[in-house]
Amino acid sequence: MSDMERDLREALRRVEPPEGFAGRVLARTAQQARPRPWYATYGAIAAAIVLVCSLFIGQYVRHERQKQEAAQAQRQLTFALRLTAEKLAVIHQRLKVSAPVVRVEREQRREL
Repeated sequence: MSDMERDLREALRRVEPPEGFAGRVLARTAQQARPRPWYATYGAIAAAIVLVCSLFIGQYVRHERQKQEAAQAQRQLTFALRLTAEKLAVIHQRLKVSAPVVRVEREQRREL
């Protein structure tokens, strides 16, 4: 075994704590465990309330924006349908005026 291995084993060997060590650690932690100040607790509650309110407001704004976009899309569709209907009516009138009346016998209709 080399010197380095021996030194490493020596450094890592188990060492028992001194007498009363656990009691001193527990006594010190009991002294340091103080209750939080009131403002820390209320501050955390206030921060949570602000966070929840901001999330709700964000959802509301998003919902309203979607409603406005849907209403705008509906208006555009209605306009497009009216325009199409008007243009088709004009085309229909022109076809009625320009096209001669064609009568087709029943037998000829069946062949078509």
